Amino acid sequence: MILVPGTKLEAVLAGAVTANQPEAHVDYVDYNLQGEKTAPSPYRSALNSTTDVTILAAPATNPSREPIEVNIYNKDTASVTVTVKTDDGTTERIIVRRTLTTLQTLQWKTNIAWTVIATA
Repeated sequence: MILVPGTKLEAVLAGAVTANQPEAHVDYVDYNLQGEKTAPSPYRSALNSTTDVTILAAPATNPSREPIEVNIYNKDTASVTVTVKTDDGTTERIIVRRTLTTLQTLQWKTNIAWTVIATA
C-alpha cells in the first residue's frame, strides 16, 4: 500500500457505536525524492461512527508514504463493521471490510494479509 500526495487512508463504521469509538494506530514511513526512507512514525486517531476518519494522512512534501502496520481496535461493547479505504478527494476505493467483535483488532502488516486478532 503506497499513498501519494492527495491520497489518504480512511476508516468508517457501518453504524453508530454503543459506547466507545474504535481506535486506529498506523505506523508509516515516508520516502524522499531520492527514494530514501524516513524513520518510522506513528499516526493515531479514533473512528467516528459513520463519518469517514483519516487514519493516515496523505504525504504533504514527500512523494510517497507507506504504511507499515495498521491496527484498528474495537473497544466498543458491541461488534462493529469497519471499512478501510483510500480517498484521493474524488474517488474512494475500499481495501477491506471486516466485522470486529468486542476487543478484537483488525491488523494489516507489510507483506502480510489483513487479519483479525482476538484478545486472550
